Amino acid sequence: MGLFWWSLFIVSICLLILTLLRNKYSFQWLGVVGMNLVIAAVLLYLINWLGAFYDFHIAINVSTISTIGILGIPGLLLLIALKLTLF
Repeated sequence: MGLFWWSLFIVSICLLILTLLRNKYSFQWLGVVGMNLVIAAVLLYLINWLGAFYDFHIAINVSTISTIGILGIPGLLLLIALKLTLF
């Protein structure tokens, strides 16, 4: 049964790559996503730099950067609110 799922996974990945290569807007989309991730990392760095005066720190890792990259400013505000309420 495991062989079936692995083969299905590999075929799905191959079809996804084929679809991305055939679509001319896919590289533009990947560029936008990459830019959002870079902006998210810079925003987290600035929050940590400004928060050092108040002993406020949000970890810079994959989950926080992807949260801000997907949600934008509301994601940043969400992480700040979670940090203030939980810790």
